[in-house]
Amino acid sequence: MTKDQFISILSQGLYDFPANERMEIIYDYEEHFRVGKENGKTDEEIIRELGDPYTICSQYKANYEMNGNEYNSRQQYNNQNQYNNQYRKDSYNNTRYNRPYNLDDGFSKAMKIVGIIALVIICLPVLTTIGGLILGIFGVSIGLFVGGIGTIIGGLVGTVAVPFISIPLSVPLIGVVLLGIGLSILGVLIFFFGLFVCKAIYVLSIKVLDWFKLQLQI
Repeated sequence: MTKDQFISILSQGLYDFPANERMEIIYDYEEHFRVGKENGKTDEEIIRELGDPYTICSQYKANYEMNGNEYNSRQQYNNQNQYNNQYRKDSYNNTRYNRPYNLDDGFSKAMKIVGIIALVIICLPVLTTIGGLILGIFGVSIGLFVGGIGTIIGGLVGTVAVPFISIPLSVPLIGVVLLGIGLSILGVLIFFFGLFVCKAIYVLSIKVLDWFKLQLQI
């Protein structure tokens, strides 16, 4: 995980905080990264000291609710911006596990889980359709590429037949070859377009999974 990913998770996890308070929290952690970098530490080393960003969001929200939505980041979390990692972890764990169980919190979390499951079920047809389109894109690209090669070979040995088109021997050889090359290039372009779509879907899926994880932990 990098600094940008860490800060992004904090910002998304505290989206319902007042803007000035959220910005103050983010600023504190950015300062921690800045000081750590000045001391020659990597992002991973600094993040290990800070702890899991999802857990940090949970603790900020829990403290915010227990104090009647009154929050002062510098007074309540001053020690979290120091390099004493053990104190940070102990503070988080004590706050989390010594807090009395709240039935409303349990019900709210259960409703979130039910909502996420319902959302997944609703999205299944969409995901199936997207999967079919991706397979179709790759199928068309392979078909065009193979068809282009076949057109070139056919032009060299005799009459060429491509989908819905019959090219007789009277067509100049150069025309047949150019047609074959064009089909092959089009197939390659469509193939790379399919790869781009797959990459975009992968990145979006990672973000959605991170959002699900955040919702289940908060």
